[in-house]
Amino acid sequence: MTSESESSNQINARINDLDGNDCWIAGMEHLNKKPTPVTEYKLISFVSTFGAPPSVCLTLWNLTETARTGMRRSTRHIHLLMALFLMKNYSRSRAGAGAFGIHADTWSYYTSNFVQAISALSVTMICWVDRFIGAPTHCEYLVTVDGTDFHRQEDFSKRDPRLFSHKLNGPGYRYEIAVGVFSGEIVSVNGPFLAGINPDVKIFRANLKGKLLWVRFVIGPI
Repeated sequence: MTSESESSNQINARINDLDGNDCWIAGMEHLNKKPTPVTEYKLISFVSTFGAPPSVCLTLWNLTETARTGMRRSTRHIHLLMALFLMKNYSRSRAGAGAFGIHADTWSYYTSNFVQAISALSVTMICWVDRFIGAPTHCEYLVTVDGTDFHRQEDFSKRDPRLFSHKLNGPGYRYEIAVGVFSGEIVSVNGPFLAGINPDVKIFRANLKGKLLWVRFVIGPI
């Protein structure tokens, strides 16, 4: 099979996956592109803008159904994409609102509500026991763990050195992320911490280390 036919099959599979995906349609409308035909360029543009593929966006839409009952009746898929855009680009309210052609208050309402709704999913979606999925019975290495830093807007009138992240070379918060070696699932999230005063090993010793059995290990950065 040639690479051209493989590429064609991949595109056809994506077209089938995106059939009726309202997040994909809303995203393409925002990017001023037609939903069909599906192309690699359009998919890359979607992910680079919203930080997740259309299938994940639609899954988030379905998972936040309960939370959406408490939002305005005018809530649409594009409002979820606004929240994802915020988390991907971390733009200021006016800049984000301008990118979507809406009032800053409308931007703040939908982004804050959807970010909170997505955050609330961690209680049921991230499970420590999932580290055993796919793992051999006597395997001692079950998770990888690392600190991941996220940028935050800095108050230039009062800089706080406790926020300085050497990974970002700027202000940020640090989260400890543990991923199952065999399952590939995120099994633990711990944070946020002030990046400047909380090295990875300090965070690990304060929480995750206590969850491990004495015969189990984690794989971390050197």
